[in-house]
Amino acid sequence: YVADASGEVLPCPTVVDKDSCNKQSHCVWYDQTLSCGDTPCMKHCKEENCTADWPNQCLWMNGALCVKEEVCNYPTTDPARCEQDDKCELAPDQKTCIKKKCHHDNEQGCLADSDPCEWNNLAQTCGKKPCTYQTMTTCEQDLDCMWDLNAGFCELKKCNTYKTEGDCLTKPTIAGLCVWERQIGGDSLCVPAPCKQYSSEKECSGDTYCEWDISISPGMCNEKYCRKHCIKSSCSPLTCGSDPKCMSVGNGCVAKVCDKLAKGNDSSCPCHADPDCFWIPSEQVCVDTRYGTCPTLDIVVLFDGSASMGKTFGRHPHGYFAQVEMLKKWVQGLPLSEQSAGQPSTANRKTRVAFVQFSGAPLDGSPVTGPIPGSAQKTPSGTGTAGRLSGNVVELLADLSWHEANYMAQGTYIRAGLDMVVGIFQNSPLDGRRRALFIIVDGSIQDKSVLDSAQSKLSSQQVEVFGIVVRRFASHTQLDSDAEETLKPITSDPHTDHFMNVDMDELAGENGPLTKICDPMTSWGRALALQPASGEHMPCGKYDGKTSCMADRGCTWSETLLGCVQSPCVAHCDQVTCDGDLTNGCVGGWNDQENTCYRMGVCGGDILTCEIDESCEWNQTSSDCREKRCNHKTQDSCLADSESVCLWKDTMTCVVMPCVNYQSQGECMQDSVNGCEWIGGNKCVQAKCAHFVEVDCRGDALCDWQTSNQTCTVRPCVEYSDDKSCDADRRCHWDTSTSPGSCQLKRCAKYPSQDMCEADAGCLWEQDVCVERTCHKLTERCACQQDPTCFW
Repeated sequence: YVADASGEVLPCPTVVDKDSCNKQSHCVWYDQTLSCGDTPCMKHCKEENCTADWPNQCLWMNGALCVKEEVCNYPTTDPARCEQDDKCELAPDQKTCIKKKCHHDNEQGCLADSDPCEWNNLAQTCGKKPCTYQTMTTCEQDLDCMWDLNAGFCELKKCNTYKTEGDCLTKPTIAGLCVWERQIGGDSLCVPAPCKQYSSEKECSGDTYCEWDISISPGMCNEKYCRKHCIKSSCSPLTCGSDPKCMSVGNGCVAKVCDKLAKGNDSSCPCHADPDCFWIPSEQVCVDTRYGTCPTLDIVVLFDGSASMGKTFGRHPHGYFAQVEMLKKWVQGLPLSEQSAGQPSTANRKTRVAFVQFSGAPLDGSPVTGPIPGSAQKTPSGTGTAGRLSGNVVELLADLSWHEANYMAQGTYIRAGLDMVVGIFQNSPLDGRRRALFIIVDGSIQDKSVLDSAQSKLSSQQVEVFGIVVRRFASHTQLDSDAEETLKPITSDPHTDHFMNVDMDELAGENGPLTKICDPMTSWGRALALQPASGEHMPCGKYDGKTSCMADRGCTWSETLLGCVQSPCVAHCDQVTCDGDLTNGCVGGWNDQENTCYRMGVCGGDILTCEIDESCEWNQTSSDCREKRCNHKTQDSCLADSESVCLWKDTMTCVVMPCVNYQSQGECMQDSVNGCEWIGGNKCVQAKCAHFVEVDCRGDALCDWQTSNQTCTVRPCVEYSDDKSCDADRRCHWDTSTSPGSCQLKRCAKYPSQDMCEADAGCLWEQDVCVERTCHKLTERCACQQDPTCFW
């Protein structure tokens, strides 16, 4: 083996970087998972099997061990052999054979390479980044590059160096980088295409017309989407207005912002007509549908300013700047209160935000016993919000621009940042507002042992704490798992509902954690989501069943889409049109106070009238007549109605599952035929796996059919919803490979008997449970090496 500097031989999974991994003769780097693992050679216990495994470049060593042969170890006297190996190339001396740089067959491995590599998604190839030369001489030898005398670095040739139209359009390495354009004086020059002059995401976002484009690799600066309706400063209101993503503002065409569509009761119709927007009648304001269920809310974002954020993150050349730009886009879509920092907040159903950056380093390497001075910062007095909660988008963007210019770039120390967050909430009265803290990190928190007092203060301030790990790559690496382990305990209970591990592009994406902050359809957003009052209209996509959907007269259940959608009535802008729509049941649904047309319910009247109608039922809680639960005509629609817990019968009818109609514990527990049980002190449900027929049992993902006694039992581990209870069961383990995590059966625990257990070489029967064989009980080298969890 090749030992590390201390002479110790390392287990491959503990090696976290590619170069160190590949130097170990028993290890190999896997691009797909960005992790170090045992070379397949180690599984060969005989020389003939080892030497026959040429695809994995195996070598039988010392007459006893099969290891990985060093790549490109060809003699200097035979350069031809080097050139024939697609993994190798000749060094500048044209004799020494070295491993080819940027040799990867997938984007993730390419971007993770320690060499400056970039992935071309059109050609599906990995290559060296252009113009990364360190000296003027080597830079200028490359015809695509030029040396910047002022900055002292090598860069791609600028467009103005090309003097003919042909060179301008064909010579630049990046397609479309330059355009040949006639100038006002009559001459034509080679100039950068719009936004292409910016090589960094930070510069790109500084231009109002530009944004960083990650739809291509390598990522680059391109014009914003809505600029396609413009030629220079002239935009077409007609094509802009017909694009559902855009809106005309003055002479420009910009991305649609819902609160600019309508303000005041008389202008609610444009908001109702746009499926991406939602009108809140009580506040007379139009908001993004994604935030239509947000309560009156104060949010502090505590984000990572550590040095590791400066690396590439996916197609973003600099993770920290990408993070800041995503926060800028996110805050512009929130339903902000529009009130400046320091002003009393009176806006209902609106949001205020504050930002704190954290990073630091212990003084003189001393042990960390508390907050490190200077390891957190917020904007100073006179800039933006001055580090306070604000609902003013101009102030918040000024804050983020300041943080962009004041990147801390040290270690991941968070305690001082938490104290700063406590101070921000302390200076703002609750006033019925909900409070949330979002912590964003990319690595392990280094002062996790001194966070208790800050956590206690946040809890006493009624702050919901959410944690987000941002990954550099699509795959989860060991570094991401380490970050997860230190961040999750800081979040509110239950931790699994307050934590997500996402790649950078998901942070503020369509289904990302910042976008889903108030989404009741997700465990992440349920903690903050507003619960609608009786009769109140909410965004229709937030209902997961027909019963609650139809109870909202602004919505209707679609048997085609198998979900809740906005009622066509809401699109009507006046009472005449509303009363004229017989087809959709709008007649009589006009609300003068809200200036809105609602669907009239098919069920109504008193309890006697209600019970006469077979499609209706009386709701004891709200004392009104509603459409009967599970009133579906098709199997697909029936099974899609998860809220009402519907069951499709062989009689081609949709019925409410057994037990859920019982209102008291007594009548619930009396129904032993259906296996009913009373849970949570307020709900009757059918016990899990209360099936009496084998086919029903096997059709239930939570259940197993026991052939020996003809009973249906709950599948092990699935009943645990958190990591603590899961890990407490010897048969189970908490799986973090997906987000949110889930409780899964351990590999060996699937064997019910000792004979079946011990037939598997990797398993051992202990105390009536089949467990994974521990490595120290394997006494043969080869048996050890064949177990991927063990190290010889």
